[in-house]
Amino acid sequence: MNSLPLTDVEQRFVENLTEAISRSPSLLLPADFYDSFNFTQTGKNFTHPRTWGLIVKACWALPEVAAVEVDVRLNLGSGRKFQPDVAARNSAGDLILAIDYEGPNSSDARILSKDVKPYIGWAKELRRRGTQPPPYLIITTLPRRPPPGVWKLRWTAKGHYNYGRSKDWDEMARHPYDYWYGDYREKVGKLLEEEPWATVRFLNLDGARLEPVRL
Repeated sequence: MNSLPLTDVEQRFVENLTEAISRSPSLLLPADFYDSFNFTQTGKNFTHPRTWGLIVKACWALPEVAAVEVDVRLNLGSGRKFQPDVAARNSAGDLILAIDYEGPNSSDARILSKDVKPYIGWAKELRRRGTQPPPYLIITTLPRRPPPGVWKLRWTAKGHYNYGRSKDWDEMARHPYDYWYGDYREKVGKLLEEEPWATVRFLNLDGARLEPVRL
């Protein structure tokens, strides 16, 4: 079970990111930035890089943070690798927060295999070595009710993450949040129940609204 409430550091990060989003110029974060695929396409692929920048800004606003790392490779050997989009460290060099952002085109079935399982495998090895793993935040981008005709389902060919889900297209396009979080609660939630020590938290962007999600 993904337990709430958030820790103090996590809550302040959420507040910082919410403020950074709200203060962004509307020209750069327009109303459809997070509830369509308009900025996750060839020639206008801005959702991920701009949000990574806002996440970094929100991390630097935490007084505990002395270093922020982007696209860091955390490799413990023996296949225990974890590669979050952003990691924050305190002045002692300890990781205090790891964050992955999934935009409109990646808030899908890959979260279990790409995000959660690598974190748990890496964190288990870290714990075995006597080090406490940092809390892990996964930020999805899933509107509850996007405007008609704007949401998409990619990577449905055989061998890809969303293979076999084309039959769910109508339901998913109308209610992306309900569809995917139903899937996460079943699959990710079950895994986290087996690993109750794992501090994996989910946040979701519904438009520009950032909210914690309980699995």
